[in-house]
Amino acid sequence: MTAEKNIHLSVNEHGLCHVEFDVAGKTVNLISPDVLMELSTAVDSIRSDPRVKGVVFLSRKLDHFIGGAEIDVRKFLNDLDATLAFVDQGRTVYQRIAEISVPTLAAVHGACLGGGLELALACRYRLASDYRKTRIGLPEVLLGILPAWGGTTRLPHLIGLSASLDLLLTGKQLDARRAERIGLVDRVITSKEVPTQADRFLYEILSSGDSMDRKIGSARMRAQNGLMTRFLNRTALGRAVVFQQARKNVMKLTKNRYPAHLKIIEVVQAGMAKPIDRALHLEQEAMNVLIREDVTQNLLHVFSLRTHAGKLSKEMKGAETIPKIRKTGILGAGAMGSGIAQWLLQHEFQVRLRDLNEEAIAKGIKNINGLFEKLVSRKRMRPEEKEDRMRLLSATTGYSGFSTCDLIIEAVAEKMEVKQRVIRELQEVAGDRAIFATNTSALSVTTMAEASRRPDRVLGLHFFNPVSQMPLVELVKGKQTSNETLAAGVAFVKQIGKTPLIVSDSPGFLVNRILMAYANEAGLLLEEGAPVEGVDRAMEVFGMPMGPFTMMDVVGLDIAHHTAETIRAALHLDSEQQSHIGDRLFEAGRLGKKTGRGFYRYEGRQKHGNPELEAVLAAVRKERDMSPRSDINDQEITERLMLIMINTAAWCLEKGVVEGPGDVDLGLIMGAGFPPFRGGLLKYYDKIGLSMIKERLDRYTGSAGSRFSPARMITERAQQAKGFY
Repeated sequence: MTAEKNIHLSVNEHGLCHVEFDVAGKTVNLISPDVLMELSTAVDSIRSDPRVKGVVFLSRKLDHFIGGAEIDVRKFLNDLDATLAFVDQGRTVYQRIAEISVPTLAAVHGACLGGGLELALACRYRLASDYRKTRIGLPEVLLGILPAWGGTTRLPHLIGLSASLDLLLTGKQLDARRAERIGLVDRVITSKEVPTQADRFLYEILSSGDSMDRKIGSARMRAQNGLMTRFLNRTALGRAVVFQQARKNVMKLTKNRYPAHLKIIEVVQAGMAKPIDRALHLEQEAMNVLIREDVTQNLLHVFSLRTHAGKLSKEMKGAETIPKIRKTGILGAGAMGSGIAQWLLQHEFQVRLRDLNEEAIAKGIKNINGLFEKLVSRKRMRPEEKEDRMRLLSATTGYSGFSTCDLIIEAVAEKMEVKQRVIRELQEVAGDRAIFATNTSALSVTTMAEASRRPDRVLGLHFFNPVSQMPLVELVKGKQTSNETLAAGVAFVKQIGKTPLIVSDSPGFLVNRILMAYANEAGLLLEEGAPVEGVDRAMEVFGMPMGPFTMMDVVGLDIAHHTAETIRAALHLDSEQQSHIGDRLFEAGRLGKKTGRGFYRYEGRQKHGNPELEAVLAAVRKERDMSPRSDINDQEITERLMLIMINTAAWCLEKGVVEGPGDVDLGLIMGAGFPPFRGGLLKYYDKIGLSMIKERLDRYTGSAGSRFSPARMITERAQQAKGFY
């Protein structure tokens, strides 16, 4: 049986050759060793065909150019020789494209990332469509590696040093207009008839002699034409300043935890002074170093978790063909409801927004508009695009318009009776055709579904706040949630660009269950005598984006209190093992950043120590008949906070809250900010060993309390010398 072709070659009567990518059996184009071999054969054919006057590289996929290299993480890490050979193969093939004597053009429509952009950089010219899914970037640094098929070398020569380092060191993605502004693409074309417009561009090139080339060259230079930009990009002193500042910024951002950033700077700096062939070899040498780094292997592990997120089990495969959700309803126009609404509008969903009165509706619409205005001010959206999205929004204080919704998400008060009442009301006026999703952070989806005539069409879609910044959505499967409903939810979450995590209906689900134990332990440390700043600092040193007390202040101590109350009641937790400090601050109306007082005191963006906290702590210690300790050090803080998370995660695995350790690690990285460079909570502590973890848990069980009593899974796997994975 002949293998399906991934690349299709054709030459028209005018000598224009189309190289069309359409990787067989995939919804996106990814570059594998087989695809590279096919591409190499295509290049041979082009170079030997005297008819070819120009070459256009494009995609047959509807909304995708090329998404980079196809990475099977296990193979990538387990056979480093094969990995490096693949890197070398790609660099060689792309250089042969760069050496094609006739004009070459990349016509980008949709995602053009990593190896896709490197192919475009190997071409002489680049076009990009104004399609909303056109995104151009080099995200390799986020995987702990660098663009090694010529991207690190070619990009600075095209768009200048400062602009290229900005892309290389952040992994940011640009739309077509932003890419044009910095000279990365030569023309923005409409989304319609991309092949025709690409051909027309090449005809212009071929018929105009050198004049079109000069015009394009001038446009590229204008992108770097500011006085300061010319100094930084074109003088030795300017370049030295750029590299010095880049290293300084990287150290501030990464705290030297991510080696790829400094390696990219090193390769760019060395490569700019070398001929292309030698500069390209610097990329290969850098890859040889980086893929052996623990951090790189951890980041690739996280990439694998994200790639497989929301994968449906075998018995649910038949449900994958369900129709896509088109029209959505949102109940509740508060911070979460309006945040979810704005995100759906941004992804071109129709949204029907409901709240109890016009004032609440107006406030919600104002919030939605403000979120869009931020995108416009940051040039991530054009004003006319914002207006187009806002036209997809309608609002009501009743239930009119909800009968045609495919999915309705409630974001009303976090009270079971309120949520059940909303379900009943909605069914009476809107019917029960739609999927009903709750954004609850801790309440039982199964109990909530008891109010529905169709409990099989009820599930949880737990978005994290702020919606626009947090990539994770927990999909909560109630006891009666059907496979079809869950599959529809997974497809929807992917459709809106979020990472889905399937969890069972359990108090706090996964992320909040673990975070509550973490925050509770932080509170107990504080009550025992650890300083607020010391606890937060220890966690930041470990790699968390913020300490637990800052996190609670940002989330809001009212939200933290209600979530904790729900979980404590459902799990019948021992009150003696629970911290009281957060409850007392909540009762005093000190709700964190939103009120200017919480664990810290806030003045604008400035955070200060809160002298009022000592009085509250003194009252709590009196209640508990305890005196503060003075011997709590950073090691104890870090150990207790991490061990309680591990123990709680093991409990979640035992109870089937999620299927495996990868789900725990993905949830905590994407939903709680666990440092990706460590690979995930359970991945990281597997390296330390569960026998060591059990020993430390036993020690803290004696000194701190029974909450540290090792979970059954930890005890069993420690005895068997196994890890979580």
